[in-house]
Amino acid sequence: MNLEIMLAMLAEIDLLIARTNSPALSALPNDHDLHLYTRKLLALLCAAQQNQEQQQQILGAPPQQLDPALGVAKHVFYSLFSNPEHQLRVDVRLYLLDGIQAFYRTLTSEITIWLLFLEDDKKLDQSIIEGLIRYRLLNIADFDQYLAQLLEGARNEKALSFAIHMTRWCLTEQQHNITPSHLAFTLDVLVQMSHAQQIQNSPYGAAINGLLSELSKKVPSSGMEKAREIVSARKALVKAKVQASQKALTTDTFRNQVIALMDEWSMLCMGSALTSQRDGNQGAQAAFINKLQRQNVFKSEDFTRRFFLVWTEISVERCLQSRTETAQRAGGSGPAPAPAPAAADDAPELDFRAVDIYAKLVVLLVKYYHRENATNAKASFFAIVMQAVTRALLTESETKKMRFNQQPYHRLVARWLADLLSPDSLLGNIHWQILVTFWNALSMLQPLRVPAFSFAWLELISHRSFMPKLLLVKSPKGWPMFQQLLVQLLLFLEPYLHSAQLNQPIRVLYKGTLRVLLVLLHDFPEFLCDHHFAFCDVIPSTCVQMRNLILSAFPRHMRLPDPFTPNLKVDLLPEIKQPPFILATYDAALLRHPKLLQELDSYLKNRQPSSFLADLRSMLLLRGPGAPSGPEPPHSCESSTYNVPLINALVLHVGMYQISQLNKSPVQSPITHSPCMDIFQHLVLELDVEGTSRYLG
Repeated sequence: MNLEIMLAMLAEIDLLIARTNSPALSALPNDHDLHLYTRKLLALLCAAQQNQEQQQQILGAPPQQLDPALGVAKHVFYSLFSNPEHQLRVDVRLYLLDGIQAFYRTLTSEITIWLLFLEDDKKLDQSIIEGLIRYRLLNIADFDQYLAQLLEGARNEKALSFAIHMTRWCLTEQQHNITPSHLAFTLDVLVQMSHAQQIQNSPYGAAINGLLSELSKKVPSSGMEKAREIVSARKALVKAKVQASQKALTTDTFRNQVIALMDEWSMLCMGSALTSQRDGNQGAQAAFINKLQRQNVFKSEDFTRRFFLVWTEISVERCLQSRTETAQRAGGSGPAPAPAPAAADDAPELDFRAVDIYAKLVVLLVKYYHRENATNAKASFFAIVMQAVTRALLTESETKKMRFNQQPYHRLVARWLADLLSPDSLLGNIHWQILVTFWNALSMLQPLRVPAFSFAWLELISHRSFMPKLLLVKSPKGWPMFQQLLVQLLLFLEPYLHSAQLNQPIRVLYKGTLRVLLVLLHDFPEFLCDHHFAFCDVIPSTCVQMRNLILSAFPRHMRLPDPFTPNLKVDLLPEIKQPPFILATYDAALLRHPKLLQELDSYLKNRQPSSFLADLRSMLLLRGPGAPSGPEPPHSCESSTYNVPLINALVLHVGMYQISQLNKSPVQSPITHSPCMDIFQHLVLELDVEGTSRYLG
């Protein structure tokens, strides 16, 4: 039985969930159809898994073939986060994962890896993490180390709130015999925070102190002491591994070997530029690639990543040194001048030859790379190289801070975009995998994480070899991926745009963003139409021009009515009855507030509860007096009093409901006194200036 059939059965289970009126799976009898279908799916999965394992033992199945149990488990896991507020749906998926774990022993490790590679706002969903822990589907020690990393520097308030709640839930309520040893790193960071003056002066200071006081009373002291010992031992081990890794990477022997290979490759490339004997140089270049293979550069992923990490670092160093050498020649003999900021207008131009020959080598290796018994070997190899480049860039940006120069990395990635995404028969059908590799790297290097790389990042995501190719792969693949990149850019700009105090670099970045949006408006207006909701959620109210630019997009096949037509009635146009097509999950903000959604639907149907309109404004507040205590949206505006995504979702939900009612009714009835218009009129009258601006926008 193939994977598609099993996923179809899972879709049938979702239909059963939609028709079942129960708060949780445990409330249903054992003979309920939902229990029967889930047990049937698990039995089929178990049989298919056993059958495949027998085939592998007897016939030797390809190692790249996806296990049916793992394929279904992966689909079930990721669908957990599409609607985490639907408790019955979450229960069924956790039950399925628990059943798969019974015959797929490594599922816990797989789930932990999937979780750690999710988007940041999804990793810290309390209800889902609690469910995974209850079913023993999460490696708590690995998640503990990741959570501790998020807490470093006390910059992530959402992670801090999550850590306090999760620690109390795990240790004080004795969840599945979880001990302080399982959360050793998180506890260590929380203890350090309790002594930091900055944290003590914040609202979280009292919460951390209260948690530690509660743990001292309910958790045995021996458990806390053992946790401290584990932290010390792990830190010593990590420190030893880091030192050993750094020593292996920076040993003169290894570095000198890479430099020797770089110099040899440089001579070959310079020779091909100076001579017309191209065939001879191609033969020499092929011999060089064979030499790399003989020296076991590709013997393992780890060694390959180390090799290209060092090559990247040396190439960038040589590129940056060319500016210093040029300045010294221009200024005569004497000591080298102090390094100037990367943005200095009078700085000499860089010599990119070291970067260009590196880019050429990687392109050749990707084209001719081959590994037996491996599918997509070329794409996997390039992903390793991009990981090395990404690591080198992150390390240099964190080390050099304001002195970081983004030009060499921009040149390197731009060359790869142009060469690897051009039509080439040698690359076969891996263009999509190459696109995904670039997208992963650019997501890792987003401006919120590496501000010094922002300008190069904006140029790369709008590169003619990247943006059009990604957008030509329509949803559900390319469009959501590029939408995430644009949202990351807008989130970086949001604090500056809201205050309307733009320094020169931010002003240039903002103009560049507008130009990218103009290109999208001209060439891909359907993309802006389908994702306008996600963009408007993160655009500040002060950016009227940017907001109007996105909202002015309309599909190319649509003809807009002439606004100067006499007696034009917009409400009589046939398009007014069609709900907008939105790829973004517009109702996600409403689902995070189930009480509001329930009362809203009830009011739309029968105008109950009567107090709904009076309480509506307070339910839309994000902070301040009367604001609800529910979770904040993932991309909430720090300077706004209102929950902007919630306002946008409410307006769209009410509007789409009214359109559906008009389509159902055979007789055209006025909507002036409908529940929808009551809600809209109430918001116009009751909201303040900021709220009205958010609502009407």
